[in-house]
Formats: sequence, C-alpha cells, structure tokens
Amino acid sequence: MLEDALLRTRAGDDRRAIHDLRVVSRRLIAFLRAWGALLPRGTVRRVVRDLRVVRRRVGRARDVEAQVELLRERLAALGSADQPALELLRKLERRLERLRRRAAARVRPGRSERLLTLCAKAEQGLRQDLVSYLQAFEIAHGRETSRRGAVVEAIGPALESEDDAALHGLRIAAKKWRYALESLGATAARGAGATLARLRELQGALGALRDRGALEGLISAQLEGHLPLHGTLPWVLRDLRSEREQERARFRPLARALRDALEEPAAGAAPLPRRRDGEAALVSGG
Repeated sequence: MLEDALLRTRAGDDRRAIHDLRVVSRRLIAFLRAWGALLPRGTVRRVVRDLRVVRRRVGRARDVEAQVELLRERLAALGSADQPALELLRKLERRLERLRRRAAARVRPGRSERLLTLCAKAEQGLRQDLVSYLQAFEIAHGRETSRRGAVVEAIGPALESEDDAALHGLRIAAKKWRYALESLGATAARGAGATLARLRELQGALGALRDRGALEGLISAQLEGHLPLHGTLPWVLRDLRSEREQERARFRPLARALRDALEEPAAGAAPLPRRRDGEAALVSGG
C-alpha cells in the first residue's frame, strides 16, 4: 500500500492518492512504534522519521483538497454561481494544483526508493524469538492503553465546551488510539472491532466539522467579515454553518456512547498468536 500510494501521489492525477499516503503513513508509524521492539532499533527510527516527513509535506495539499471538494459540491448543488464564488473556486484549484506538484516532487523516485528500502530492511530484521515477542507484546499493549487514556481525558472537555480546540484535540486523540488499536491485530482485546467502529464514526463527524470550519473561515475572510444578504458565497457560508450544527448534533451521541463504553471494564487481551502474519509487511502497508 505504501509503494502504491507513493506512485499515485507522484503521478499527480489521483485525487485520493495524498489522502491514502497520509493514512498508510500513519498506520505504519503506529505499527512501528507498537512493535518496534521486534525490529532493528536504528532502522525503525529512520523509517518513522521519513514517514513523518512525507506525511507533513503533503498535509497542506490534503487540506486544500477537502476545501475544493466541499466548495465544488455546493456550487454544483446550487446550479449556478456568481463571479466571486467562481473566482474563489479557481483560486483554490490553482493552489491545489501547485500543492499537488509540490507533493509529487517530495516523493520523487530517489526519496521514495530510500523509504521503501528502509521498510524492507526493517522487515528483514524482524526478530522471531519468544522473549523479544513477549517484550514487544507488552510495549504494544501499553502504548494502546496510553492512547486510550488520552481519549478518556479529551472526551469530557470536548463534550462540555464543543469549542474547536477541544474537538480537534479529541479528533487527534481518537485517531492515534484507533491506529494503535489497529496495530495490535490478532492480539487486540475482545470487542476491539466494535471500538474501532465507534472511533471511525466519531472521526467522521469530527473530520466533517473540521473541514467545514476551515472552508467557513476561508469564505469569511474572503468576505472580510461583511455578510451580504445575497450572493453565492453568503449562501455557501450559511449552508456550511448549518452542516456544522448537524455534525455537532451527530457528534454528541457518538461521543457519549464512546465515553460510556470506556467506563466499562476493559476486556482481556486475546491469547498470543503463534505468528502475526502480514503485520510486519511494511512495504505493503502492514
């Protein structure tokens, strides 16, 4: 999956490529941090460092992609748009094109091959002895527990205040816990599948809030704080604000359900499997 996402990002003509590259990078980082005790330490550090660099370097392009998609959808639904709205869309599209070219340059063949070689080296150095695996098991589950604790701490303030900073903090915490939980694979506690489903749904609501808030802020800046009664952008702005309220309404029961589930005693971890087939497949995405 990593190699495929790198190739598609470099091609520059796949609107899902950058998103997929960021997701697979996060999953690999979570796996490496969870099970790094089974892998060559120096190689793990280099792979994690390079994956973080890739993710950050293409992040801005993904943010603008979301803004372009949201604005296009609204202008298409409206059927017609005035000049200021079309100019804003064209401006965002030009910015996105520049950022995609920059992202493609940042995953050029030399850099990509180095990263893939490091991943292969880490996989080849996988330790198979029982002692190393037991140590890694303890570290991986301890890390997942820590990520769970961060969500426990973030969920209360997010429900109480619902301000953007608290919601963003919960979104990041939930994302990190989700990837840590996924990295456990067959060793995860019973009920992990239901927890992952809750986390994905919660992330969906929080991500929709964030994306709509970003476009709302952009349009507000375009209008310089003055909201005329008529025109396409004021209509889009009102639509975004309405959708944000809908997403807030969707968020509340999801967050409460997750909070209630977190208050229940945690189930024990699954028995140690003999081997974790595929979990160390770094180049393919793990």
